[in-house]
Amino acid sequence: MDKLYTNINAEALKHAGSISSSFAGDVHIIFNENQTSNKDRLSQMISHLINLDRIIISDRNYVYNIHEFGNSLDKKKAYAEKFCELCNNIGIATSTKLLPYNVDY
Repeated sequence: MDKLYTNINAEALKHAGSISSSFAGDVHIIFNENQTSNKDRLSQMISHLINLDRIIISDRNYVYNIHEFGNSLDKKKAYAEKFCELCNNIGIATSTKLLPYNVDY
């Protein structure tokens, strides 16, 4: 699972690297257990992220909180979209949730 996560993480980081910064916010990756076709891979991915201290366990889903890219919401979003695409391709159902900060004063 370390290699699988490393590959997915590297590809998602690479994809996000070409995106320009815009405004601050947060992006979460939601793991949807009920829609996942490969439960073993999901379990391994969740365990791996727990060991890395990179996941929040919410009432309904596991949430992978993206810390990289500082204030660049665009880069976080690009990473999350690529990460989800790669996970979904191997039977781990994921989606993203965008949480932009309120910048209106």
